[in-house]
Amino acid sequence: MKDYQKKILSLFIELELRLAELYRQLAERFIEEGAFFTEQYREELKHAQWIEYFMNKVEKGEILFHEDKTRTMTLTTFLGHVQMIIGQANDSNLSLLKALSLVASIEDSLIERKVLEHFDVGAPELRSLMVKLKNETSEHAAKIKQLWKKHATVRA
Repeated sequence: MKDYQKKILSLFIELELRLAELYRQLAERFIEEGAFFTEQYREELKHAQWIEYFMNKVEKGEILFHEDKTRTMTLTTFLGHVQMIIGQANDSNLSLLKALSLVASIEDSLIERKVLEHFDVGAPELRSLMVKLKNETSEHAAKIKQLWKKHATVRA
């Protein structure tokens, strides 16, 4: 594995950990949806572990990682955006709807960037884990949008 690939994978792991932190803060801030945000928090921690697992497999040469058009600068910028939202999570002016909009946009960005498409996994167990990771990321976005709609309808 090349150094820049290792850096990119490390940034992906850090991104999952920051998302977990954001969900944890939102669980504390919006008690009425605390269970939902806590579930997302736990899943993001699990995702970080899975990416770390894939990174170890890449280092051992068991799977390939193609960074494609992903650049460390892009990920660093994205991490900065997540960190800014984490800072806003404690702001009393942040509404639940706004928080849901922000996290939905992050999850959508991860999906659109096809972050998880960069691994070339051959072994069935690894392929199964990758499919699960992709599906859970898509489910996060869908659940967040569903919750947003629920609260937007209530407030309308």
